[in-house]
Amino acid sequence: MRRSVGKELIQKGNLEREWAIILAQAQDDRALADYDVELAFSEKVARKRVEDAGRFLARIYSLLREADLKDTEITPPTEP
Repeated sequence: MRRSVGKELIQKGNLEREWAIILAQAQDDRALADYDVELAFSEKVARKRVEDAGRFLARIYSLLREADLKDTEITPPTEP
């Protein structure tokens, strides 16, 4: 996914580089957690990842609206 986002969105100028960094951090954390059963993230890191995920989704929904996808239902996530 990281490579696809970089190639299809970042390199083409449709998505800011910030999102590639955020996605990479989240994926790295996920991989670490998958293979280290004793790994524990701090509450601060967990909250940051959740906040980043919400912002990422909002940005992707914005891109979809900018692309004028009239035939596609776009339902942004609700705030918790």
